[in-house]
Amino acid sequence: MKYIPFFIMLILIIGAFIYVFYRLYNLIEQPILRIVIMALFSLGLISFFVSFIFRNTMPYSLGEILYPFGMSYIIFFLYIFLSFLILDIIKFLPFISKNILYHNNITAIVLGVVLAIILVGGYINYRIKKRSEINITINKPLKERKKLKVLALSDLHLGYGIDKKDFYSYLPLIEKEKADIILICGDIIDNSLSPLIKKDFHLDLQKLKAPLGVYAVLGNHDFFANPDSSSAFLRKSGFTLLRDTAIKVDNSFYIVGRDDRFNLKRKDLEEIVKDVDKELPIILLDHQPYNLELAQKNGIDLQISGHTHNGQVFPLNLLTKFMYELSYGYKKKGSTHYYVSSGIGLWGGKFRVLTRSEYVVINILFE
Repeated sequence: MKYIPFFIMLILIIGAFIYVFYRLYNLIEQPILRIVIMALFSLGLISFFVSFIFRNTMPYSLGEILYPFGMSYIIFFLYIFLSFLILDIIKFLPFISKNILYHNNITAIVLGVVLAIILVGGYINYRIKKRSEINITINKPLKERKKLKVLALSDLHLGYGIDKKDFYSYLPLIEKEKADIILICGDIIDNSLSPLIKKDFHLDLQKLKAPLGVYAVLGNHDFFANPDSSSAFLRKSGFTLLRDTAIKVDNSFYIVGRDDRFNLKRKDLEEIVKDVDKELPIILLDHQPYNLELAQKNGIDLQISGHTHNGQVFPLNLLTKFMYELSYGYKKKGSTHYYVSSGIGLWGGKFRVLTRSEYVVINILFE
């Protein structure tokens, strides 16, 4: 029974691929161009599955080629599927001229231009990182400090897609903030540790520094890459990794880190915080923003999450709004503050359409 959703999704994907393949084949009239386009279209799907299934075993040089191509293909596939679907729906509208819609050359040119604009614009938009800043007050006075500047990151997805060049473009933005503490909410690794180990990426991650330290939790993709290996790598990178653990920082406040819900044996939040002094501020890192009421119920003052990417591309951002109580941004329930980040990186192709990659500055005032 538990595999039924997987098989339903697989059938839907295969059906969508057959539909798009058929529409593309009939749209392109020139034989040579048709062969080239259909070959690339099929190769994209193959690259996607191969780069994921053999992510830990394929040669690094092959992964550098297959992964970006296969992952970018997914975004292209989404938009070409939606384009054909919209065109086929329009055909049934009585007030639309059918002559233009059935003119393959015009349709192909228009589709090509529209897709190029979306993908080029989405790539440029991904490159421009948004600085999100919120100011919150936690009603717990402290002797040691009255305020705290937190830099929150999530969903770096480092690997074949997001490499050292991307990471080093983040560093000046992070260093400029001079935050007291850096908190990373999971999915630091994309799908595989292989490219990070190959490039000694732990040495680069050690450049992330803050006076009170760098704290992190695992996300679902860190589990895909193997949780134990990911944990060892992140600790080697200088992070304090919290796996169903609470730790007191600066003798002033607590950081609580939950394992991703991908770990079916993770501890209940109530168990993790049972020995925590609730008179002190408590910040929770939980990668996936499900069951927000648990933080409020267990005396958490601030929960920071990621995972959703705010849908990453339109219209998936509309889907994540439907799936989560809070899919992106800030919310307050009772005395508990929540922030769900869209992530500084992303999964798959490097495109952001009507969403933004971000790093988050949270200024906390204790009263």
